[in-house]
Amino acid sequence: MKSIYALSLVGVLALSGCKAKVTGPDLGQVLDRTVYAMEYYHGQITSDPEEVVEVTDEMLTDFTGVMTQVMNASPAFYPKMLGMTLEEDASFKGFEDKNNNNVRDAGETDIFMVEIDAERSRLIATDLVSGEATTFRASGTGFLAGALVGRLLGRQSRAGVKPSSFANRKTTARSSYDSKRSSARSRTKTGSSRSGK
Repeated sequence: MKSIYALSLVGVLALSGCKAKVTGPDLGQVLDRTVYAMEYYHGQITSDPEEVVEVTDEMLTDFTGVMTQVMNASPAFYPKMLGMTLEEDASFKGFEDKNNNNVRDAGETDIFMVEIDAERSRLIATDLVSGEATTFRASGTGFLAGALVGRLLGRQSRAGVKPSSFANRKTTARSSYDSKRSSARSRTKTGSSRSGK
């Protein structure tokens, strides 16, 4: 059942213009894939928007596995296998999973983080190496209204994360971030304009 989404993900990501990474993770792809995973998983746990679903810890673990699969789906946006962990504060961290065992072992570096800022109806993706961050803003309630996100926000609150915690977060607008990456890609094209003699 869970593998069904992989085929549609390839089409969605191909249409979104996924390119090879320039430096660090493509935060735009991180956000697109997070939204896709949330919408997909929400559809798996209920087909009726009025149905009340209690999201369990087991379901959060299951969703983290879905996130891992989605982050590693083709076309790849990062050159190494990624693992995903759900932190106590309801953030998700992506790490280089060198031995592909879905566990963050010693020496496996955290690459990016995704956080939910419900007060501003957005997801924030942060490159944990450079500190650069960008956002995905939901129009209306969107995916932020689902039972899964509700459970994550409860976990966030229990960890002491307040809505005001995200107020001063410095981020780059998604359009500016995407433009900057496109510009960097064009500067790193291979080949030479010089002709040989």
